[in-house]
Amino acid sequence: MNDIKQTVEAHAKYLIALTALAILCVASEAIGTAYSVPLLAGRFIACLSLLIICFASIERFIDSRPTHENVHLQTGSLKNIVLYASIILLCWLPILVCLYPGITFSDTSGQLCQYFGNPPEYGAYCIKPGSAFSDHHPIIDTFIMGMLVQVGMSLGSANLGFMFLVMVQSTLLALTVSRMVCFIAVRFRWSTKAVFVTIAFFALLPMFPYMAASPVKDTIFIIVFINFIIEFALVMTSAKPRPLQILILIILTFFMILTKRTGLYVSALCLLGILLLNRHAWKTALISLLPAIIAAGVIFPAVAFPLLNVSPGSKNEMLGFFYQQTARFVRDYPDDVTPKERKAIDAILNYDTLAKRYDPAIVDPVNHGKGVDVDPSKEKIADYAKVFIDQLIRHPDNNLKAVLAQESGWFDLSQRYQTAINFDMAIQPSNGTPNITRPSWIRELAGRTVKTLNSAMTSPIIGLLCTPPVYTTLIPLFGIILGIRTKRLTRERLLCLLPIFTSLPLLWISPVSDVFVNLEAFRYTLPFLYTAPFTIAFTLSRKTVNTTAAGGQSCTKRLVQTVNPEHQRNSPSLH
Repeated sequence: MNDIKQTVEAHAKYLIALTALAILCVASEAIGTAYSVPLLAGRFIACLSLLIICFASIERFIDSRPTHENVHLQTGSLKNIVLYASIILLCWLPILVCLYPGITFSDTSGQLCQYFGNPPEYGAYCIKPGSAFSDHHPIIDTFIMGMLVQVGMSLGSANLGFMFLVMVQSTLLALTVSRMVCFIAVRFRWSTKAVFVTIAFFALLPMFPYMAASPVKDTIFIIVFINFIIEFALVMTSAKPRPLQILILIILTFFMILTKRTGLYVSALCLLGILLLNRHAWKTALISLLPAIIAAGVIFPAVAFPLLNVSPGSKNEMLGFFYQQTARFVRDYPDDVTPKERKAIDAILNYDTLAKRYDPAIVDPVNHGKGVDVDPSKEKIADYAKVFIDQLIRHPDNNLKAVLAQESGWFDLSQRYQTAINFDMAIQPSNGTPNITRPSWIRELAGRTVKTLNSAMTSPIIGLLCTPPVYTTLIPLFGIILGIRTKRLTRERLLCLLPIFTSLPLLWISPVSDVFVNLEAFRYTLPFLYTAPFTIAFTLSRKTVNTTAAGGQSCTKRLVQTVNPEHQRNSPSLH
């Protein structure tokens, strides 16, 4: 009895966490569905049982792994990084060809319209009238994509220009994920089998070639983000990082902030996390992150925007999380809105149509509706904040329901990644440049390709790996719980995971989470989808090397070890 009692006590806190997760999963799946109480109870029991079985199976699996893996340190050589990237790219190539010239999201087409001389109204809305560009989607992404298309257009057409952009992006993505796999394989002495399984994960699952064929700010960002987390791990776990290491991290932080606005908040939250986890690394963190935060977040907009005539982005993108809750309040409790509250809400959100515009699954109709103030003053925001707090106190259940509906996709295990296709530019430019149009001879093939990808991602076996909550919720949560339980999630490893874990709050305020409702939700999962092997490695891997030695060695020595496998074999083992 004592053994049973001790076992129950040892597992109680983990069971509580899994129970809470099962409740979230079932509640998210039940949003907008008239499930009976018995059916809900049955689904909850089934979900909890599945989570417990998965949790116990993963725990047993990682405990059964040998302490020393038979891996060669030359896995991390430049030669192997290129080799693995080539394998990935070759597996993607048939799909890239079938989707020629690529996937045009409305955001991307709007940015290309601006780059080729159309006003910002052809893309995201413009805050500053008469501007040449809008930074609603980062201006650096607009220029990167536009310049690559322009270079490719020298080959003969806008279609070839766009395909050139796709191929450059795909090559960089393949090299980046290959580098990440090699990095964690060497650091944790992964077996050759584990390395090839991970390479197969990126090479064969349909999500990755689809996103490789989709030039958009999120794919540019993820290339920078993966390289950032690698360099961040090296610098933050090094006893004495080299100046070149710090410089590389500064540059990556700078571009991470410029390629997606959430990069600024990730950097700032990482600084705060380092202070809490390792104050000895605080000085290094300030030197590595703060200059880029100031340069990209303050100096670049102040200097570049006036020079390029760029309109800043809207504040509403960050406030949409709160606007959504207000819209639900107006819909469900119209008689409880005072005249003063109505005036404050109407000043920003156009009260008269707000209730009709409310969609539980997506924020955009509330944020972008007719009559919405896309650049509210500080006074308007302050007045609105008072209304929001007062209504939250009166009806907290309203806010809970609104948030659960908005976040449901991150917990609903019935979700599957979906793909779609535009046969032409999603937004047609007024001056006809660039004229990106999917040729008639490949339209049918492109449509069948997308249909095949969706069929694969909804199949019983592959579908399990194409479930967004696996990456946005299960892997981070299981990693933390199992990492703590097995004592593998050390403070040093948690430090390396800060960029990923600090991205979670930013995911939760995304305007949409349901991939069936809007393809945008697909893009928001990329920081967790692409870094899943990194998270698994740093939370669950048994064997690790001396990170101080790995990170603090001279740049010359690191370069020699990268390009000369023989030197690695003759070097002392890292423990």
